[in-house]
Amino acid sequence: MQPYPPTGQRWIASSDGGDQPRWRSDGRELIYVSQNRFVMAVDVRTHPTFTAGVPRRLFATRLPGANPDVFEYAMSRDAQRFLVDTISDAEPSAPVTIVLNWRGALALVDSR
Repeated sequence: MQPYPPTGQRWIASSDGGDQPRWRSDGRELIYVSQNRFVMAVDVRTHPTFTAGVPRRLFATRLPGANPDVFEYAMSRDAQRFLVDTISDAEPSAPVTIVLNWRGALALVDSR
């Protein structure tokens, strides 16, 4: 992390990396997705100096893919509730048959 506007100072909040970071609305906690797909939280203090606590697991996820450009979760302002885009455990659907030019096939049947 670094302050805005940049001062040249930088701090690490996670030694294992992470994607999709979001701040709790009061700025005291950073939420992110770890490389092994856990939603993580780390307590943060910015005054008098920046300090980050030890990251802790909130819960495991089944995210569709690691895409750092897309947020696959949303959270409440207090970070107590989450909405997560997950991979379903649904069974495969029945086979689907696609018929092309079905109107032409109907015209052949009608002409008989």
